Amino acid sequence: MRGPVEAPSIATARLVLHPLRVEDAEEMVSVLGDPALHEFTGGQPSTLAELRDRFAAWTHGSGSPSELWLNWVVRRRADEMAVGALSYFQQVGLAVPQQVSVLGYDDTWSAEYSAPRLTSVHIPLREVTVSGLNCLLNRCYDSLLPVAREFPVNVTWRASVAMRPSRRPARRSEP
Repeated sequence: MRGPVEAPSIATARLVLHPLRVEDAEEMVSVLGDPALHEFTGGQPSTLAELRDRFAAWTHGSGSPSELWLNWVVRRRADEMAVGALSYFQQVGLAVPQQVSVLGYDDTWSAEYSAPRLTSVHIPLREVTVSGLNCLLNRCYDSLLPVAREFPVNVTWRASVAMRPSRRPARRSEP
């Protein structure tokens, strides 16, 4: 019987593939929670507990010695790179945002929990993903699902960008 397999992360300039962990369910429950993703596959979005159980089974493997399971979570790197920059600036003694401002792109969950909290460009990834899937399904199955090609983009202001007080936006994500 084959158990869990240790695998390293795989990184490109824009994406990182991390081996799936049970803890990933907390982040992925919202990503996989859109009912539109289940229109063609059937079923309903999983609860957090269901997703944790599923991820636990997937990380353990099939139980068959003839099968090897590798399951991954794919993440974009933009905010991760900016969070790395925050860490670097702290290590070399540069104060963020007093001496240098850092702006991320993607507004991922890591932006909310970095120190200082990362200001980031927010892209509605769920809507972009659903629209892309709809486009693909339309082409493959002659469906008429709605496809958007323009999406609202805005900045989620947090603590990593210094601005003159008179220029600071009224809406901020507070701690």
